[in-house]
Amino acid sequence: MPQKAVYGKRPNKASAFAVSNVFLNSSPTKVPQPKTARTSKRDHGTIEAATIALEKLDIVEDHENRDIDQDVVSHRRPDKKENRTGKPRTALGDRDANRRGPTKTREMIQRHSRIIADEKSAQEIVEDAVAQDEVVPQIASIMSRDHDEKPTIRTTTPDPSCDPYIAPLISLTDGQTLPKSFQDWCTEFAPHFRIDKIAEASYGEVYRFKLLTPHPSLTSADDREAVFKVLAVKPDPAAQDPKKKKSKAQTLREEKMSELASVESEVKLLKRMTLVPGFTYFRGLHVLKGRPPQLFINTWKEWNEGRKRGEKSEFPDPSKSASYSDDTIWAVIEMQDAGTDVDQLQNKDQLTSVFEVWDVFWQVVIAIAKGEEDAKFEHRDLHCGNVCVRDRRSAQHDNKDLSKRTLGFTNLETTIIDYTLSRAELPRSGHPPSFSISTSSRRSSVDSDDGDKEIAYLDLKDASLDWLFTADATQEYQYEMYRHMRSALYFSDPCKSFDENEEEAYSNGRTWKGFHPQTNLVWLWWILYKLLGHMNRPHQNDAKALELAGVLRKVERILDLEKYPRAGLMSAGSLVARALGEGWLDDADVRYTSV
Repeated sequence: MPQKAVYGKRPNKASAFAVSNVFLNSSPTKVPQPKTARTSKRDHGTIEAATIALEKLDIVEDHENRDIDQDVVSHRRPDKKENRTGKPRTALGDRDANRRGPTKTREMIQRHSRIIADEKSAQEIVEDAVAQDEVVPQIASIMSRDHDEKPTIRTTTPDPSCDPYIAPLISLTDGQTLPKSFQDWCTEFAPHFRIDKIAEASYGEVYRFKLLTPHPSLTSADDREAVFKVLAVKPDPAAQDPKKKKSKAQTLREEKMSELASVESEVKLLKRMTLVPGFTYFRGLHVLKGRPPQLFINTWKEWNEGRKRGEKSEFPDPSKSASYSDDTIWAVIEMQDAGTDVDQLQNKDQLTSVFEVWDVFWQVVIAIAKGEEDAKFEHRDLHCGNVCVRDRRSAQHDNKDLSKRTLGFTNLETTIIDYTLSRAELPRSGHPPSFSISTSSRRSSVDSDDGDKEIAYLDLKDASLDWLFTADATQEYQYEMYRHMRSALYFSDPCKSFDENEEEAYSNGRTWKGFHPQTNLVWLWWILYKLLGHMNRPHQNDAKALELAGVLRKVERILDLEKYPRAGLMSAGSLVARALGEGWLDDADVRYTSV
């Protein structure tokens, strides 16, 4: 089985790319967590011992050992596709209730019991303690981290002369005390890197930096490339004269800018989730000031000229003086390049084999499950454009018989990106969260139930975000997922009509601030539906491929919003537990060790 980046030990050093003399220092490396807890023979097999084990397991990741040079290379020649999507799905109808279907008896995972207690994994301890017919509801046994060492968000103290409005962003950098000139920052790396604009997000532009010539401190592929998300920050509302009406040019300029509170919360989410395997590896935040330099202007124009009519940039031409001012503040988020998103790969006719689909889907499920356990994470926008894939060509296969593998059939590695709509618990940073007077800003608030935590989330109840739930699903079926997600959050039933039960939704105490992992299942079904719709039918003489395809279609039926209520499934973690119980995955696929 190839070594997967979601399993293993990361070296205790920072990214050479981020700490090179070309760049400002980035965020600290991930701190290795304590070793997996052991249990004594006396406690072996008891519920009490299992409970203790749930609280003391690792969740450590190897991101820096990933050596890649290419994106995805298909492992099979595309065959004629099965036309699963010839008939478009229509918007879903309502169901009266989310009735629980018949519970399938869970086969006990067989483990021989004569292994000494010190050598037993916590997963085995938990399994020994589970009744044979019980459906395991959670997977905390193999995904919980040692909470004796709580994650922290390291902060920097801004210079006393720093504008208080941008001080919260400065505090999230690694060493900056004041904003840096955009021009000066660009001058530092311009001679050393090729810069290409590769995408646009809702409020930011995405650029890839690639090293032009070898550098002694930048040895791996991960060091030689990085992705930068560049966001213009809206000016301080308090600094504007309320009696002076904004010009049309100023209003248009600020439409595509980001609320400072939203950027702050996104960076905190990135810092928090970089600890979790399968999520974006955050390298650093750079706070800049001024107009974009000529290098970025040229790159922007090159990207825009290569776009078709109707697909041009949504952001203003940076070469025009009306687009930005000398006082414009920029948040530049540096991340490790995660590869190419699933949408683009499918457009290139890749990810067509059952082995590729299997690895991509289950890696996403496991990552989300770990996020749930570690940070009470909900993505809330997990479409195929937010799942990146790359080919880890250096991965080495083990000698395990292909027929006995449960994951790692390919060298593909997935990364979950874009937490704009996401929700997660954060450790307190020592700096109070920012709040913008704008109604569309991200809410980042202190959790009243736990003074040690802060909740990062976007309040999707806000009227400015109604478009998420009113878009036409007959044009793009993905829009239906936002409505299903909302119903899952408020009613634990993704197909219950929100419009017909709005009063119940707003009176039952559920809010977007709360943790409702059922929403993750809605998006996991969507990911699987899209992957299967693009997958080739396996050859009839390939027994393993046929087996995996059958399991994937069974999982699709289990998750399908139209066909089945999710018996016993309330989170991605419970789906992983089901997969372990059925033998679709092995605990080694899920448990993360630091050996």
